[in-house]
Amino acid sequence: MMKEKLEEMNRHISALSHTIKDTEEMMKANDVCFIKEFPVTMERVQISQPDPQTPSGALIHVPRYLGNLPFRVWKKMQDIVQNTPVILDPNTAYADLVLSDDLTSVRNSEHSQPLPDNPERFNRYFCVLGSEGFNSGTHSWDVEVKESSIWSLGVTTASNQRKGNDFFNTDVWSVQYGLITLVFMLNRILSV
Repeated sequence: MMKEKLEEMNRHISALSHTIKDTEEMMKANDVCFIKEFPVTMERVQISQPDPQTPSGALIHVPRYLGNLPFRVWKKMQDIVQNTPVILDPNTAYADLVLSDDLTSVRNSEHSQPLPDNPERFNRYFCVLGSEGFNSGTHSWDVEVKESSIWSLGVTTASNQRKGNDFFNTDVWSVQYGLITLVFMLNRILSV
């Protein structure tokens, strides 16, 4: 059915092309001939075809083409957007935090590890930074907290002070879960 309609449209396009070509040739050849033939030419051009009607049997199967569109877009985006794990920087990790061997996860050890007190290291807060930063753009993370009853996740500027009690006072955006976190952090600050 569709093939027949395309063939019919191609025939009409071809006929119009011939009419245009004939009219151009008449205009070049002789002005008198063109004027004599003009009414016939106008009549040929005025023949109009009715607007094509969509046959009732040619409906688009909407669920097939649009139902899984969000999934198809998501799949295409996965090819474009690179998904890489955040690699944690062990030089910034608070002494009570233990990083996994692949540097992609962290847990509380409840005992301080003997680590050098380098300038990058946190000395009051249970924090560790990612090894790579960014200056602009839109960023998102998938974070697995497993069955943790206390956790926090945040972003900060590279220049934010990591020593002392001022870290969360400026340049930090964080999300925390668990009331005990806040109490523990306050007790830790007050005991220093």
